[in-house]
Amino acid sequence: MTPPFDDPAARHPDAWRGRTLLVATLAAGLAAALVLAFFAAWFDPSRLHVHSAFGDQGGYITTARLLAEHGELRNGILYPAYIENASWRPYMPGHYASLALAYLVFGWSVTTTLLPSLVGYALGAALVFVLANRFYGRQAGVLATGLFCLFPPNVLYAFTAMAELTFIAASLVALALFVVVPVQRRALALPFLLALPFLWRETGALFVLPMAALVALPGRARAHVAPGDSKARFRAAALAALAAVALLALVNQWQLATGKGSVPLSWIVEGRPNYTDAFLEVPALGIGEWLSAFGANAARNVSEMRANIAEDPWQVAVFGFAWITLAAVLVVASGLVRWNKDPLATGTALQALVLFAMIFFLYDVKAQKAMRSSMHLLPLLSVVLAGRATALIPWLRHAAGLVIVLLAFFGGAWLYMPRAAAELTSGDEVADSNQRAVEDLRHDDATMLVAPYDVMADYAIQNWPVPVAFPPYDERTLDVLLERYPVTTIVIPFGSIAAHRISRDFLTEHGFVELGQKRFPTPSGAHFYFAFRKR
Repeated sequence: MTPPFDDPAARHPDAWRGRTLLVATLAAGLAAALVLAFFAAWFDPSRLHVHSAFGDQGGYITTARLLAEHGELRNGILYPAYIENASWRPYMPGHYASLALAYLVFGWSVTTTLLPSLVGYALGAALVFVLANRFYGRQAGVLATGLFCLFPPNVLYAFTAMAELTFIAASLVALALFVVVPVQRRALALPFLLALPFLWRETGALFVLPMAALVALPGRARAHVAPGDSKARFRAAALAALAAVALLALVNQWQLATGKGSVPLSWIVEGRPNYTDAFLEVPALGIGEWLSAFGANAARNVSEMRANIAEDPWQVAVFGFAWITLAAVLVVASGLVRWNKDPLATGTALQALVLFAMIFFLYDVKAQKAMRSSMHLLPLLSVVLAGRATALIPWLRHAAGLVIVLLAFFGGAWLYMPRAAAELTSGDEVADSNQRAVEDLRHDDATMLVAPYDVMADYAIQNWPVPVAFPPYDERTLDVLLERYPVTTIVIPFGSIAAHRISRDFLTEHGFVELGQKRFPTPSGAHFYFAFRKR
């Protein structure tokens, strides 16, 4: 019997298969490794660049070390907004688990910390090839792999401990397993496979759209589908999507990502998150007020993007988001025009539309955030764009044409990579300066250090396992923090004192002595703080 994954109705006639497919897939992964080796010199992989847009690394690393060394899945940096819920974490557990596994196997080091992202990049490239080859043929497989590997932000994030590359790899593993499931069983498999990207990010749930499209739409298999089956396919896709919603709701309730409460809502209503206020309350709003808040958030984001472009049109964030946006527009056009003939393009188009709507109406596009939030679209965008390009441009079906295009993309990446590297390493001197400044405070590492993230991030990693927390929003939150944890050093932003949210008298009453005004540099310029130590 013909295996399901060799069904000609579900595979492009020009696709590699069998042993040749295995060799080509390994070659795609090796090509990705060679790209990383070529560009590694720009990124100084001997150290961690934990600051600015890449600051989440501190939270990932400290949480993963807690998980690896103590078996506890809890946040390694305390957010005062969640003092009452010590199990709260800002993200789903997938990347924490990836880092923890690396630490368990290889021990703690900078190389080990970067390993999951490096592996995610190479695995992502190999799976992009597999999917493009299967749906659009071998030329599309080669082109899609090149697009994925030579997209500068992919290389940039491969040299960090951020979650973007492992999230991409998890999403592609789920989709690759999905497409080799026999067609008649895909609806049953969909909810379970969708849980894998969801365990990395909640937006992984959006992969339900390309998966459901592959269930509902016949594509090239039209001739192999009995007449009258279209209603049954759409019904199966709808039921699978509903089952996925139910399953993912159960996964989310299983204490994997808890306690976020009103913080995401404050983002929409106030235009900012507040991770430092333990008593944060979002006002009760009517439907009209919520719609107005969504619109205001989108307007803020448009203004923010214009400001970013005006400040530096070539920054990695703008370049990356512009590239993804352009690709998404092309995919939306190709997917909707050929909606019943190309299920993967249709599903990817719908995913792009929903994700961009979420980013603008519900989220924040400042700096790298918009690009990071949309990077998991890139693999499918690369696959579908390569498929459309090789179908519409005849000379791309020949080796010489592919080499010319890929060399052009390589040249663009090579020219842009110094900018990407500068984006990553720009705060290293600042981080070193802050490390020395915190050491000068002579903090007792057996107790908690309370300080802004730029001040304490590198210190928290290098002096592990020192407990650290963000400065509380006001005296009420600080009072609760001091009741729960042994705090001996506090670095308070000047704004908190000036706004009278936290007073010197309050700290004196709780046994703290002022050490004076301290100057800490940040990537955006020097900031002044007040430092206090427990008597």
